Amino acid sequence: MQVLVLLLVGLAACEAQTATGSSSKPSDQLPPLIPLKLLLGNSKYRNAQLSPDGKYLAYVRPSGPNDVYNVFIKALPGPGQVTAAGASSSLFEKEGVAKDKQVTFDKERGVTSFSWAEDGSAIYFIQDTNGDENDHLYMVPLSSLKPNGQAVKPIDLTPFKGVKASTIIGSKRFPNKLYIGLNRRDPSVFDMYALDVPTRTLTLDTVNPGDVSSWIFDYDFKIKGAMGYNNSDGGAYVLIKDTPAAATLSSNSNSSSSRSSSSSSSKPAAITTEASPSKTNNISSSSFADLEALFKAAKKGNWTTSQWIAASSSRSDVARWRKLLEWPFGEDGGVFRFNKAGDALYVVSSIGRDTTEFQLVGTGPGAPIKQRISSNPLVNVNSVLFHPDEWYPQMISYNYLRNNWTVLDPKMQEDWDRLVKFRPGESMSISDISNDRKTWVVLYSSDNSTSRYFLYHKGTWPPQLLFEVQPALKPYKLSKMHPVIITARDGLRLPSYLSLPVLPGVPAKLPASVTGEVPTVKNSIFAAANMSAATTNPDRSIHWAPKPASAAAAALAEAGGSKPLNLNLPMVLYVHGGPWSRDYWGADSVVQWLNNRGYAVLQVNYRGSTGFGKAFMNAGNKQWGVGYMQHDLSDAVAWAVAKGMADPNKVCIMGGSYGGYATLAGLTFTPELYSCGVDLVGISNVGTFMRSIPPYWKPLRYEWATRVGDAEKNETLNREISPYYHVDKIRAPLLIGQGANDPRVPQPESDQMFSAMKAKGLDVQYVLYPDEGHGLVRAANRLDFYSRADQFFSKHLGGRKEPFVARPQSTAKVITEVKPPTAAAAGKPAAQGSAGGAGAAVAATVKAGSTGNSTTSSRSG
Repeated sequence: MQVLVLLLVGLAACEAQTATGSSSKPSDQLPPLIPLKLLLGNSKYRNAQLSPDGKYLAYVRPSGPNDVYNVFIKALPGPGQVTAAGASSSLFEKEGVAKDKQVTFDKERGVTSFSWAEDGSAIYFIQDTNGDENDHLYMVPLSSLKPNGQAVKPIDLTPFKGVKASTIIGSKRFPNKLYIGLNRRDPSVFDMYALDVPTRTLTLDTVNPGDVSSWIFDYDFKIKGAMGYNNSDGGAYVLIKDTPAAATLSSNSNSSSSRSSSSSSSKPAAITTEASPSKTNNISSSSFADLEALFKAAKKGNWTTSQWIAASSSRSDVARWRKLLEWPFGEDGGVFRFNKAGDALYVVSSIGRDTTEFQLVGTGPGAPIKQRISSNPLVNVNSVLFHPDEWYPQMISYNYLRNNWTVLDPKMQEDWDRLVKFRPGESMSISDISNDRKTWVVLYSSDNSTSRYFLYHKGTWPPQLLFEVQPALKPYKLSKMHPVIITARDGLRLPSYLSLPVLPGVPAKLPASVTGEVPTVKNSIFAAANMSAATTNPDRSIHWAPKPASAAAAALAEAGGSKPLNLNLPMVLYVHGGPWSRDYWGADSVVQWLNNRGYAVLQVNYRGSTGFGKAFMNAGNKQWGVGYMQHDLSDAVAWAVAKGMADPNKVCIMGGSYGGYATLAGLTFTPELYSCGVDLVGISNVGTFMRSIPPYWKPLRYEWATRVGDAEKNETLNREISPYYHVDKIRAPLLIGQGANDPRVPQPESDQMFSAMKAKGLDVQYVLYPDEGHGLVRAANRLDFYSRADQFFSKHLGGRKEPFVARPQSTAKVITEVKPPTAAAAGKPAAQGSAGGAGAAVAATVKAGSTGNSTTSSRSG
């Protein structure tokens, strides 16, 4: 009822403004149309990383006939070779890239996530198969690169079908060793393996008892701690070894002891992969037998954490484990690393306060707090930069509405201050630093320009511009992203972002009557000065207004008394995924595309978003769909209408993953608000979704059941919050995009929503991408979907559009028919063995988006 009141207030205000407003269409005054390919295709360059010696730069750029991302290496100029002209003249544009060495040669999904070997001898990267998220770890030794640039085959270091590589850890002090988490024994958990890089030998190091999510390494590159989640109550804990193992690991040795439940006489289990990149990786039969014996001793579901601790502690060569820290469910906490001495941990914790505090905690009994380092009452600790050799913190950042760094190490202050002043007004961060700390790669970013990477040699000035991420955007006028505070109906302040098209009537800086009271977080607020304010009421965030509104209409009337901007633009509410994530300030390509077409874009950090303290996060518990998480989005739309920003008759909602769910929930539970919706890999039936979540999410299952509600078992709740059961309420057209290999939100989630809408004769379009997973990685598929969205928004919101062009490289298939959902998809338990939770096979008539040919395919649920 409150939402309807708000909407009526906004409608009346909007009609009055329209009567006195200009008769010209805002789209007539927009700057030139930006090609979709420049905003949502592959950027020209990205992801710059220094070699450990600082002499080379590895980066990613498109290559080959299909412009697929691959890794390249460029030699960098030394300190004496950088001139003043380099501050504005791009090294990449000046030198070109013809002499750069290509390292990876992918022709399909591309390589974007990579890292240098600690000694600079190789490049590591991870890649899955068509979006299935079963990542493998690959290596390309630089010595294997061909002088003529001929393609080389990467070495698969984890050659196991259906197994995911995770938690890949290296050490500067031990460059020939890696730790890799693999879920080969049990798909739901990751055991840790030690990889001897020269011989490609994997040795089982530590068996996961079932609820450990991450491992903590000491300065000698041994597993000395573990962080896990208790599935019975959702609490988090930290385990620690009291003393180091008897066998000392030297810098020249890469052997590792087994951490399994087998007796002390058992040999470590080894998996040997061929050292030669020209040969196929294999597993020796004897090593395989040893490994299977260890797996049998720790078979799935057979150990509790306490039993695992006891089994590990029974080994004469392994230190004893004990529980050091605990965070009950609802608290925020985590571990960064040990200190160099190994007698303390750097952690963040919300115990006794709302936002997290950065602390140094001793490893002795009771985990005494040795130092309260930094905190902020508005927001959690965002990130910490540590010295790679001495393991102490050098910088800390907080991100409320913009990221703000504070220098903790006086040795960095002068350089940091100089670099900040070099490009004032932009967000600056250190992207990479060489091992000797003398060469930096610095990233500058803004909300209305493409990001720039600079090379900085300590002691020389100015920095050398390396490249702009997308230099082809320079001629175009990009829009600003304005931080705004929106007050929800219960008084909760929502940190949000409003981006407006570049129009003559839109000022560069919005007045306070629009933005609300936006706090400025320039520096950290150190713990000693903030203890009393932070601990007054640790369960109620300062994000709540002092006097929560008794009615939403009254709150909006007070907040929006004057309406300084008479815009009444068509608007897209762009909802972030997660939902335990958040939106950030910066030049977002989707936002820029929508602004350029003539739409206002509103992004809301609704309750349940991360980073704003535990009270803000916990306020989203059990608030999906018909609760306050969705109410926050509805209130944000009403706010935009009341402020004169949005035309209430032209508001669309769009998002991916949870944002896709929020889109479907918006169209079903508040159909009066939206003119259309765009859902990418969104959840339609919470029960079937929860039954199909990947096995390796097992340690977080309690959190899902507690924060969302156990929709898997509670059918009443499931029917209440699942849009699938409320399709008959939909009034607006919907565009759906889905990856066929998505392991998080499987294809049946989109199939059943499309089928239900189609059966009722509703306006729905459905595009399936057979070689994608949870999102669109391939540029051709990404451009295909957003080009369809370009047409879709133009039709329903009236903005500009680029002519639709079929892309031959895209695998898009327009679904025209899907079989009705099975009983499992309707909320009943899925058949055992069903991968996606929909039970039976789904048959669909599909039309290739690029060719128009019709085919028939089937996919098991």
